[in-house]
Amino acid sequence: MKTLELKVTKLSKEVRSSFIDILNRTPDFNEKDKKTCLYVFDGIERGEYEGIGIFENGNLLGFILFSENFLADSVMELLWIVVDPNFYGQGIAEILFQEFLNEVNRRKIRMIVLETQEKHKRARRFYEKMGFKKEAEIKDFYRVGESKEIWVKRL
Repeated sequence: MKTLELKVTKLSKEVRSSFIDILNRTPDFNEKDKKTCLYVFDGIERGEYEGIGIFENGNLLGFILFSENFLADSVMELLWIVVDPNFYGQGIAEILFQEFLNEVNRRKIRMIVLETQEKHKRARRFYEKMGFKKEAEIKDFYRVGESKEIWVKRL
C-alpha cells in the first residue's frame, strides 16, 4: 500500500462537484441522505455550518461537517463524516476526526453530539472507537423500522 500525502483544510465551494461524487458513491446513503448532506455543505458558504476536507494532490478523499449548537453551552454537533469508498480502511476518517477534535478543543467544547441509524454499522463502529456512547434512541423516527440514535462524546 502506498503512503498518501494528505492535506487537511476547510471546505469551500470549489470542491462541490467532488463532494457530490463522493456522496453518490457512498453505499449507505439514500437520496434523502445525499440531499441533506449537500444542503449542509452549501450552508458552509452561508455561514450556517462548518466543514473540513482531506485531500491528496488536490483530490477530496473525505470530509467532516459540523456546527456549534448555539442553544446549548459548549456543545458541538457532528453532522456528517464521509470518506470516499475507494479509501475505506486507510485511516482517513481518523485523521478527519482528529482535526475536528483539535477544533473542538480550541473552542473548549464540553460535548459532541451526533445522530445516526442502526443501518450505518460501519459508522457506529467508528463512533464507538472514537469514544462516543449511544445515549438515546427514538423508535421508528425516520420510518417504521428505522430508529434515530443519539450518540455523545463527553470531553
